[in-house]
Amino acid sequence: MNLSRITARTVAIALGALLSVAAPATLAGAEYRTGPGDVIEINVFSMPDLERRVRIETDGTIAIPIAGTLSVAGLTVAELRRRIQSALSGQVVTFTATGGRERAAAIGVDDVIVSIASYRPIYVKGDVTQPGEYSYRGPMSIREAIALAGGYISLRNDTNVSVAFSALDASAEREAHWQTIARQRARIWRIKAELGKASPKPAAAKSAIPSELPLQPAIRDRIAAQAVTQLENRNARFERERTAIKNFIEQLDEEIAIVEQQVAVEEKSYEADSTDLESLRNLRSEGIVTSKRLSDARRATLFSSTRLLQAQARLSEAKRQRAERQLQLHKLEADRKSDLYDELEQAMAEEAAARIEARAATRKLRLARSVPPQRSFGPSSNGRDGTGPKLIVHRRMPDGIQRYVENEDFEVLPGDVIEVRLGDPGPMGIGVLRTGEHSRDDDSVADLGLTHLQREDAR
Repeated sequence: MNLSRITARTVAIALGALLSVAAPATLAGAEYRTGPGDVIEINVFSMPDLERRVRIETDGTIAIPIAGTLSVAGLTVAELRRRIQSALSGQVVTFTATGGRERAAAIGVDDVIVSIASYRPIYVKGDVTQPGEYSYRGPMSIREAIALAGGYISLRNDTNVSVAFSALDASAEREAHWQTIARQRARIWRIKAELGKASPKPAAAKSAIPSELPLQPAIRDRIAAQAVTQLENRNARFERERTAIKNFIEQLDEEIAIVEQQVAVEEKSYEADSTDLESLRNLRSEGIVTSKRLSDARRATLFSSTRLLQAQARLSEAKRQRAERQLQLHKLEADRKSDLYDELEQAMAEEAAARIEARAATRKLRLARSVPPQRSFGPSSNGRDGTGPKLIVHRRMPDGIQRYVENEDFEVLPGDVIEVRLGDPGPMGIGVLRTGEHSRDDDSVADLGLTHLQREDAR
């Protein structure tokens, strides 16, 4: 069916466009570029046998059985998609179609969907508790990466430095938990919006993040914007899948109507031929018609009977396919709803766990502050001027390795190496907070309005 093929390709184009926006942004808005360690997922619409995941090797290539070896390192997601589509389009393959039948077809350029299934890891080294390799969970800041690595480690025996870095570790850990809470709240809003139980407007995404979370406005806006984009993409993908099935059902309805008319015509033709045959038999018994005339009537009746059976078989097959597609549509909607409720339960559990961790980090911070200082240092800084932890991001770019000295809010990318340097106590100037200083660390912030949010979820 040409219309079905067009619909399939339209869905493939839409899905490819949606999947391609999942790549993280880089400095100055540049697009993310692939590299060794990234895992690429390739799907060919209506050809599940060709679905596969391939990892970019150290030489920057991937191997696809029907296309050979392709060099893909250093490409944006859009460039990667075009390269793989170009390599696969025009290839004639045999695949298992719906119903288990083997079919041969040429792959169209718009049938190929390419996305990044998982990114290469980041690396944290230097003065952290557990340096090493960590999975990229974008978007991710240096602060979150350091928290994954166990926080800062003191390389000095000085009491003030140890206390200062204990406080710094606890503060970074708590900040990471606050961001996790915000992401889970935005995720809960997105799930409820998909279920039709929350407003899908961007303003609702921002208001879903608790106001008592002491996060920077830019971080709040980024988390809310990501949730809105994800909601739009997921809704668009679901609507396209549902529309494709509905269009196929409409085509089957048209086919059923046509075949039903054909069955009616064939039934009348068969009845007429049967009546003629019976009349000729009577006339033959009286010797009025010849045997040849009677044989011709029998053949005509047999032919009309065969045509009627064929039309009835086509009608039965069309109705069977329609019932299957209708069941597929119901299953699509039911599975989506079930998956959303499962995800909602998971998001609420992860938010509750993050709240517990945030309160634990707050207690750890208070304990570190309660240690009397032996001497104080200057105000803390971001490390760029040599008065705080020096955070260096090593990033591979097309023209070589670039190094950035940044603060904890800097967003890292897959493959980045984060180097943490803790200098001497004097130049570092880490401020030791004294007992009784609270700012945003009091009980109301530590609890993060848990009771209020529980009431909100109960509604």
